[in-house]
Amino acid sequence: VPRPAGRPPREGDPPPPPPLTDERRRDLAASFQRSAVEAAVLKLERALDATPGARAVVAGGGVVANSLLRSRLAAVTSRRGLALRIPRMPLC
Repeated sequence: VPRPAGRPPREGDPPPPPPLTDERRRDLAASFQRSAVEAAVLKLERALDATPGARAVVAGGGVVANSLLRSRLAAVTSRRGLALRIPRMPLC
């Protein structure tokens, strides 16, 4: 458990986190991206399971400019034999 802001460190407190270097920032951003995409794909899979008559998946907005999300959506729809409708990149 992190110590409250402003309280001086005490014996037994966890060590401070490592410095936020550029490499660590990139790693954190990539980890967040993977987690967010996997959460969205999991929810899509659940929605498709609950909608057996679905024929296509439509996705839009700025988030579909994310190449990892686009590839995961393509994999899900391909595996399930569904059409994937997403805008071209310049339109995201």
